[in-house]
Amino acid sequence: MKLFHRKLYEYTRQVVEFFSDPPVPTFWSKWFGGALIPLLPTGYAVKCWIFKQATLPGRHRQLMQLYGEDAIMLGLVCLFIGLFLHFHFFWTAFPRLEHFSHLAKVLSLVGLVVSIFWLMWSILAGIY
Repeated sequence: MKLFHRKLYEYTRQVVEFFSDPPVPTFWSKWFGGALIPLLPTGYAVKCWIFKQATLPGRHRQLMQLYGEDAIMLGLVCLFIGLFLHFHFFWTAFPRLEHFSHLAKVLSLVGLVVSIFWLMWSILAGIY
Protein backbone atom coordinates (compact mmCIF):
# COMPACT_ATOMS: atom_id res chain seq x y z
CA MET A 1 0.00 0.00 0.00
CA LYS A 2 1.52 3.29 -1.11
CA LEU A 3 0.70 6.32 0.94
CA PHE A 4 2.70 8.73 -1.15
CA HIS A 5 3.08 8.67 -4.87
CA ARG A 6 6.43 9.62 -6.30
CA LYS A 7 5.08 12.64 -8.16
CA LEU A 8 3.44 14.05 -5.03
CA TYR A 9 6.64 13.50 -3.08
CA GLU A 10 8.72 15.24 -5.75
CA TYR A 11 6.32 18.19 -5.90
CA THR A 12 6.35 18.57 -2.11
CA ARG A 13 10.13 18.39 -2.05
CA GLN A 14 10.39 21.09 -4.74
CA VAL A 15 8.04 23.41 -2.82
CA VAL A 16 9.99 22.95 0.42
CA GLU A 17 13.29 23.58 -1.35
CA PHE A 18 11.88 26.67 -3.05
CA PHE A 19 10.93 28.26 0.27
CA SER A 20 14.02 27.09 2.17
CA ASP A 21 16.51 28.61 -0.26
CA PRO A 22 16.73 32.39 -0.47
CA PRO A 23 15.18 33.76 -3.66
CA VAL A 24 17.17 35.58 -6.29
CA PRO A 25 17.12 39.23 -5.17
CA THR A 26 15.55 40.86 -8.21
CA PHE A 27 13.21 43.82 -8.44
CA TRP A 28 10.25 41.54 -9.18
CA SER A 29 10.81 39.08 -6.36
CA LYS A 30 11.48 41.86 -3.85
CA TRP A 31 8.60 44.21 -4.63
CA PHE A 32 5.95 41.86 -5.97
CA GLY A 33 6.72 38.72 -3.99
CA GLY A 34 7.77 40.57 -0.85
CA ALA A 35 5.60 43.69 -0.79
CA LEU A 36 2.52 43.49 -3.03
CA ILE A 37 1.56 39.80 -2.80
CA PRO A 38 1.78 39.73 1.05
CA LEU A 39 -0.63 42.68 1.12
CA LEU A 40 -3.43 40.40 -0.11
CA PRO A 41 -3.58 38.06 2.92
CA THR A 42 -2.65 40.91 5.28
CA GLY A 43 -5.45 43.09 3.90
CA TYR A 44 -7.90 40.23 4.34
CA ALA A 45 -6.66 39.79 7.90
CA VAL A 46 -7.34 43.45 8.67
CA LYS A 47 -10.82 43.10 7.13
CA CYS A 48 -11.49 40.07 9.33
CA TRP A 49 -10.40 41.96 12.44
CA ILE A 50 -12.41 45.12 11.70
CA PHE A 51 -15.68 43.48 10.71
CA LYS A 52 -15.24 40.25 12.75
CA GLN A 53 -16.62 38.33 9.79
CA ALA A 54 -14.80 36.01 7.39
CA THR A 55 -15.49 33.38 4.75
CA LEU A 56 -13.67 30.07 4.64
CA PRO A 57 -13.88 28.21 1.31
CA GLY A 58 -14.86 24.56 1.40
CA ARG A 59 -15.51 21.64 -0.88
CA HIS A 60 -18.00 21.72 -3.72
CA ARG A 61 -17.94 25.54 -3.83
CA GLN A 62 -19.55 25.83 -0.42
CA LEU A 63 -18.52 28.64 1.87
CA MET A 64 -18.34 28.65 5.65
CA GLN A 65 -19.14 31.94 7.32
CA LEU A 66 -17.09 32.72 10.42
CA TYR A 67 -18.01 35.36 12.98
CA GLY A 68 -16.41 36.78 16.10
CA GLU A 69 -13.35 35.02 17.48
CA ASP A 70 -13.29 32.50 14.62
CA ALA A 71 -13.03 35.31 12.07
CA ILE A 72 -10.28 36.95 14.11
CA MET A 73 -8.36 33.65 14.16
CA LEU A 74 -8.70 33.27 10.37
CA GLY A 75 -7.35 36.79 10.09
CA LEU A 76 -4.39 35.77 12.22
CA VAL A 77 -3.73 32.81 9.91
CA CYS A 78 -3.78 35.15 6.91
CA LEU A 79 -1.46 37.60 8.69
CA PHE A 80 1.16 34.90 9.32
CA ILE A 81 0.99 33.83 5.66
CA GLY A 82 1.61 37.42 4.60
CA LEU A 83 4.45 37.80 7.09
CA PHE A 84 6.15 34.63 5.87
CA LEU A 85 5.99 35.78 2.25
CA HIS A 86 7.31 39.22 3.22
CA PHE A 87 10.21 37.80 5.23
CA HIS A 88 11.08 35.29 2.50
CA PHE A 89 11.03 37.57 -0.53
CA PHE A 90 11.69 41.07 0.83
CA TRP A 91 14.08 40.64 3.75
CA THR A 92 16.39 38.25 1.90
CA ALA A 93 16.96 40.90 -0.78
CA PHE A 94 18.82 43.14 1.69
CA PRO A 95 22.16 41.96 3.10
CA ARG A 96 21.53 43.60 6.51
CA LEU A 97 18.15 41.92 6.94
CA GLU A 98 19.06 38.54 5.44
CA HIS A 99 20.53 37.32 8.73
CA PHE A 100 17.25 38.00 10.54
CA SER A 101 15.03 36.62 7.79
CA HIS A 102 15.61 32.99 8.77
CA LEU A 103 14.52 33.55 12.36
CA ALA A 104 11.59 35.68 11.22
CA LYS A 105 10.45 32.97 8.80
CA VAL A 106 10.64 30.31 11.51
CA LEU A 107 8.66 32.48 13.94
CA SER A 108 6.03 33.22 11.32
CA LEU A 109 5.70 29.51 10.51
CA VAL A 110 5.35 28.66 14.20
CA GLY A 111 2.69 31.34 14.53
CA LEU A 112 0.96 29.99 11.42
CA VAL A 113 0.83 26.44 12.76
CA VAL A 114 -0.40 27.55 16.19
CA SER A 115 -3.08 29.81 14.73
CA ILE A 116 -4.26 27.10 12.30
CA PHE A 117 -4.68 24.62 15.16
CA TRP A 118 -6.36 27.26 17.30
CA LEU A 119 -8.75 28.08 14.45
CA MET A 120 -9.58 24.41 13.90
CA TRP A 121 -10.15 23.92 17.65
CA SER A 122 -12.42 26.94 17.91
CA ILE A 123 -14.46 25.88 14.85
CA LEU A 124 -14.84 22.33 16.11
CA ALA A 125 -15.63 23.49 19.65
CA GLY A 126 -18.35 25.76 18.26
CA ILE A 127 -20.01 22.91 16.41
CA TYR A 128 -20.67 20.78 19.50
